[in-house]
Amino acid sequence: MSATEKAPGLVWRKRRNGSQAAYWTARRDLVKAGYRPKTVRLHYAPGDPELLSRCHVLQAEMLAWATSGGRGTPTPYDGTFNSLVRLFETDPDSPYRDLRPATQRTYSKTMAALMKHKGQRRVDRVNGAVVKRWYKEPVEAHSKGWAYYTINVLKSVLAYGATQRFTDCHQLRLELREARFHAPSGRKERLTYKQVRAFCATAHATGFDWMALCLTLQFDLSMRRRDVIGEHVEDDSGEAGIRCGKKVWRDGLIWAHIDANGIVRKLISKTAFTSGLVAVHAIADYPDLITELALVPESRRIGPIVIHHRTGLPPTEAQCRRYFRVIARKAGLPDNVWQRDARAGAVTEAYEAKATTEEAMALGTHSESRTSRGYLRDLTEQSHRAAVKRVSSRRMNEERR
Repeated sequence: MSATEKAPGLVWRKRRNGSQAAYWTARRDLVKAGYRPKTVRLHYAPGDPELLSRCHVLQAEMLAWATSGGRGTPTPYDGTFNSLVRLFETDPDSPYRDLRPATQRTYSKTMAALMKHKGQRRVDRVNGAVVKRWYKEPVEAHSKGWAYYTINVLKSVLAYGATQRFTDCHQLRLELREARFHAPSGRKERLTYKQVRAFCATAHATGFDWMALCLTLQFDLSMRRRDVIGEHVEDDSGEAGIRCGKKVWRDGLIWAHIDANGIVRKLISKTAFTSGLVAVHAIADYPDLITELALVPESRRIGPIVIHHRTGLPPTEAQCRRYFRVIARKAGLPDNVWQRDARAGAVTEAYEAKATTEEAMALGTHSESRTSRGYLRDLTEQSHRAAVKRVSSRRMNEERR
């Protein structure tokens, strides 16, 4: 980017690790008039000429919207992947708008990496075989998991294009349905009850009571971390709530989710816009959770349940990841076990305790049995039960003869 030419709408924000992140921001008056998106994360380094170019494109889209009285299309589709991705990200009716902010950022980061080298290609000149070659590149450069995710995001972008009646997008999306992309193997790790208790004991001993409470909620209630701690999202509208700078907290577990009978009811964030499943758990069923909750003073039992002891705010995912590893190492837990594995540990423990599939589905808030089974990390107990039943059946058959 030229030192004499300023990218329109470009702002730099300092991250916690000291690095700078680039954002394009829309004019405040047009945001108030209804223009979206308000901000767009730009995954370019300072000095990258693509940064200036992207800002000019986003600025032009915003001004076109303004001159058309707010009725114009955010950006035209010219047949290239670049324009398709821009339309996917900026169209108010795009499914991109229904994604969680964190997922939006991941989608944009993934597509930005792919578009850096493929964005100028025309969709109608790319077929399924070409995309399979694209898949192999991030497999070699990064990992099979990243490559598989990249292709899935690309499929979503093409599916959106198909709904706009772009025939080239429709044709390529059909071809990709027939193509086979190898998914990475699922995680095999899980947190056991013994490990959770060792972690909590260490957390209390080192002054991190909130981490002990967080992990106990995750493990006992089989909840995802973000449903326990919520998330901090960018918000320039001044929306009321728990704020930290330009971010507002939302979607976490609060004391109001526990009714007078000690029943937890919370809409699960991942399925909030699909199945709308609500997690339902009785606090009385979990002695360890009762103990952890009892440590919270009555005066603090309002708002978010999990509060960072130093900031007085709900913790961020980055803070949880950092402190989990520090405490886990002190507690003797292996590094290949993550905080997110608490959920898999909960479902596995339920199956090992001979819970039915329906019971395990209720615990994990799953609408399909295969999803619940996907969290089952160890089949030893199930295999043992099957063996016992087979041998018992043989003996019964022998006795009948």
